[in-house]
Amino acid sequence: MPIASPLLQKMGGLEVSKVVHEHQGWRLITWQVIGIHSASELHTKLNAATRTSRLGILYFTATWCGPCCFISPLYTSLAEKYRKIVFLKVDIDEARDVAARWNIRSVPSFFFIKNGKEVDKVVGADKSALERKIAQYAS
Repeated sequence: MPIASPLLQKMGGLEVSKVVHEHQGWRLITWQVIGIHSASELHTKLNAATRTSRLGILYFTATWCGPCCFISPLYTSLAEKYRKIVFLKVDIDEARDVAARWNIRSVPSFFFIKNGKEVDKVVGADKSALERKIAQYAS
């Protein structure tokens, strides 16, 4: 059976979660999306991204949202592909204060944050638009 163990790695003061899967002597490292549970936690993560000149993507979701379930696996795979981008995820029912502060009216919603400012967004489960914008800002 594979064993997965979570690790934290400091990247310019920002802790990025990764999971190490071990099976029959092989190690596979996958990068994870960082869950945000409060406004203060979001503030800390976005400040760390700004200090390191990294793009942050803030994904607002809900467990009951069908389109969110559709696009979540893509968001996770993009986090593995673009490791210099900070991928954040907020459940609007769990962190109501964060959703209210960002004026969330529809999920899924993705906000692109650079140097503390919103530079772009994608509203809805548009896979091609999300991939295109992430690739654009990653270059």
